[in-house]
Amino acid sequence: MSFCIACGKEIGFDQKFCEFCGASQNGPSAQPAPEVQPPLPPPPGFTKPPSPAPATQKKLPEKKNTMIILGAFLAMGFIVFLYFLVALPINPTSSPVPGAESSPAPMPQVTTARPTTVYTTTVTQTAAVRRADQFGETYDAVFLKDRQFNFGEKETFSYDLTRPPLYIRFNITPGMVNRSRIVDIGLSSEHTVYSVYPNPSAWFEVKVLDSATGSVIDKKGFNKEYSQIPKQDLMVRNKGSYRVEMAGNDVFVNMEILIGD
Repeated sequence: MSFCIACGKEIGFDQKFCEFCGASQNGPSAQPAPEVQPPLPPPPGFTKPPSPAPATQKKLPEKKNTMIILGAFLAMGFIVFLYFLVALPINPTSSPVPGAESSPAPMPQVTTARPTTVYTTTVTQTAAVRRADQFGETYDAVFLKDRQFNFGEKETFSYDLTRPPLYIRFNITPGMVNRSRIVDIGLSSEHTVYSVYPNPSAWFEVKVLDSATGSVIDKKGFNKEYSQIPKQDLMVRNKGSYRVEMAGNDVFVNMEILIGD
């Protein structure tokens, strides 16, 4: 019996092809494995050299370790000193003399002027002279006042007129209303519209009454039943005893009452 040179299975001695794998048996036959020679014994007198000892670190002397640690601390302290010297800002208010007390720089005093409204009392000025250019005449001022009228406040001035005319003029500044409203809500063009306009509730009225009968001689005003002209005047040309009544709401009034020179 022999064995297939390809698959190693047992086949007939005279078979040219393996009946298992079909490989041709005409190839070179397998060579026997070479014998392993045992190692030769060492010659007489041979001694095995000793194995080198593993390298060991030499311990630094304790004094040298102490010096290294001390040097590391000194280097670290020097780095911290340089940081405080260079990186931190210098306080300009610190005192150069040890123990000297430093006083902070005085804060600037800011004074805000508050608008004040001065309400003057009734003023009689016989020496004051005012000229009414539209009449080309000269007048003496008997009543001058700037004041705010709110919620229908009233002021009264009585005068016995012996030097006609009694000339009254006033200038109105109504309170203003600031309003805002949103238009085009929900659209891409949505925006806020701001508006400023005189207060529709602002008004002022001047009446000249006969002191004896209480009848109205003349009257003028701003808003309500009157026009919205802020600067107006009126005149009484007859002698008599008169009472001037002034009233208004949300208006600032410059009021003048003059008599003939």
